[in-house]
Amino acid sequence: MGWAILFLVLVVLVIILSISLINWKMQIHKVNVQLNAILNGETKKLVTISLTDRRLEHLVEIINQIVSKDNIYLGEIRKKEDELKENISCLSHDLRTPLTSIRGYLQLLSSAPDEKRQEYISALSGKALRLERLIDDFYQISLLEAGQYPFYYGKVELCSLLTEILLDNYSTFSVNGIEPQIEIPDVNIYLNADRKACIRIIQNLIFNAITSTTSNVVVQLIYNTDSVQLCIKNPIATIPTEEYSKLLERFYVADISRSNGTSGQGLYIVKKLLLLMNCKNPIIEIQDHIFKITIDFSPLLIKK
Repeated sequence: MGWAILFLVLVVLVIILSISLINWKMQIHKVNVQLNAILNGETKKLVTISLTDRRLEHLVEIINQIVSKDNIYLGEIRKKEDELKENISCLSHDLRTPLTSIRGYLQLLSSAPDEKRQEYISALSGKALRLERLIDDFYQISLLEAGQYPFYYGKVELCSLLTEILLDNYSTFSVNGIEPQIEIPDVNIYLNADRKACIRIIQNLIFNAITSTTSNVVVQLIYNTDSVQLCIKNPIATIPTEEYSKLLERFYVADISRSNGTSGQGLYIVKKLLLLMNCKNPIIEIQDHIFKITIDFSPLLIKK
């Protein structure tokens, strides 16, 4: 009788172990099928199991962590690929226009009378400068997006720097018939900032004003002991209200940008440089056809 009971217990144990083994095999097969689907790119879902077993649950948890990290990594790769395609597309579009113009002027120059040669040479020079600026814009963007823009912080006197840049742009103002209204306080305002980044920010703002204005440009440096803002205003053609927020976006194209000879990336570069120096986004206001952009350098201000 005792042997019979023992045999019956063993049979039951064997059946239980067999069922457990079969369930394990089924779950492992299910996990294998799901992993193959993930590896083949057929799904982005995480691995699931129906068997309650701590060891198997722990294994699946580890697998899902790897899958999640892989999905994030692949998403970043796809995003970078899309950005690269967009870069190439925009670069091709923006470079084609000045290159076509340069080729056209070279053809005219080859058969132009002497009195027209200087006019064509000046036009060629302008197109070449535009081309140089476009290439520089895309190069700066690539450095900023890759986190490779070199920042070297030091003491920068803002009033003299702004005055110097405005003087450098005097001929551009003059050629475009612009007499800028300039308001700079007669004090020394020191920033702890990267000088080249500050120059780039101010130059881009001035260039944007010159290429977008319909008449004049106002440059104001507003300062008190705790804050300093650079404000640039100029009248512009109409921009739809819903597009105001897009002016700082990458590759945004409006009449105030590409149609006047820029890549439409100048303000985006300004925004990126400011954020990387721990400053706030530029503030853009448009009222009664007056475009106003304000840059807050206060986080960089060396207080007296």
